[in-house]
Amino acid sequence: MKSIYWLKGLSDTYHWCGTLMISILVLTSASSNGLFGQSPYEKLVFGSYSVGLQVIYEMDVTRPYQSIDRQQYGRPLQICVWYPSTDSSSTQSLSLYDYLKLKSQEPGVGYTDISQAKSDYFSWAVSEGGSREQATQFDLSSIKMRARHSLTPAPVDAPVFLLMHGSAIDFCFMAEYLASYGFIVVVVPSKGYLNKAFDVDGKGLESQIRDYEFALNVVKSRFQDARSDTVCVAGFSFGGQSALGFAIRQPSVSAVVSLDGGIGSSWGSRLLSSSPFYALEMIDRPILHLYNPADPYTDLNPVKGYVFSDRLLAGLRDCTHWHFTSFGLLNHLIPGLFGQENSSLPFEAILYLTKNFLEDPSLPPERLTEQSWVSDVLATLEKFRGLTKD
Repeated sequence: MKSIYWLKGLSDTYHWCGTLMISILVLTSASSNGLFGQSPYEKLVFGSYSVGLQVIYEMDVTRPYQSIDRQQYGRPLQICVWYPSTDSSSTQSLSLYDYLKLKSQEPGVGYTDISQAKSDYFSWAVSEGGSREQATQFDLSSIKMRARHSLTPAPVDAPVFLLMHGSAIDFCFMAEYLASYGFIVVVVPSKGYLNKAFDVDGKGLESQIRDYEFALNVVKSRFQDARSDTVCVAGFSFGGQSALGFAIRQPSVSAVVSLDGGIGSSWGSRLLSSSPFYALEMIDRPILHLYNPADPYTDLNPVKGYVFSDRLLAGLRDCTHWHFTSFGLLNHLIPGLFGQENSSLPFEAILYLTKNFLEDPSLPPERLTEQSWVSDVLATLEKFRGLTKD
């Protein structure tokens, strides 16, 4: 039920001060087998770059937040940045457990220990009929990521990809995959305007957009090879309308990806249109909307109504809302996580389609889906050309 899982979030503006940075670096091999030993993917092939992850802690002092530390004013943010590298260092690889630790360290959330963060993370699976014992007792360190320490950024012009509405662990598989193809991927963990609880309204939309405006400035100041003229933005669930709202304000955005996003529902599209910054004529960048056609809340009319944008609408078979996050792969790796067995192919298709679209949004649908296994996952694919503005 899509409306239930819009309860995550993000936030606000430009000025920043006080920096604490922790560097964790992720290495992605050129093959799909890489550091996992036996690959968890059935079809997906990674790019040639190694991948670094830099975790930056910043304080946006222009905005309020009910911090656990009452002596501290401002909105604390964890900014996770994956980036391409040509470094081939051979330090020990990370595991999925390291991403869970990042979740437990999110500022202003109030996790007392990592077990609390783990219980919180897997609560979605439990609510869908999965076993709480199976979810919370599974050893996440057994899932080896393509991750190593102390890599140097590659000297390449890297487009920036902003990924909205989740934590590092929610998007780590997608982030590593895209960074292996040369993207700088940015995730700011979701939280509400004043506290942990996300605001499922216009306040949450505005907070999420402004968090990424802030994060984008931080990334540009830290990564000299980030292409300031090429920013792509994606949003999962509630983040779909936040991503499009961000694009309305930022002319540097070249493409928008909706990961079963709220723009594919009547509620989400109404929320976006209620923003004081909304203007239909400003929605003119290419859009890829990936969605679950079996979801009763799906309404494609709003997306089809963005007439100044080239729109590609792709419905996927056997793909529920959680497939659009790391759970799409974890349910394949952790038996019975969501109370059912699933192939990883829908999740792999989401990553593959996102990457191909970002590399060339003008690709015709037949080129975007030329791999037969991707075509098998698709239930429907529609392309709409945008109108030319007078």
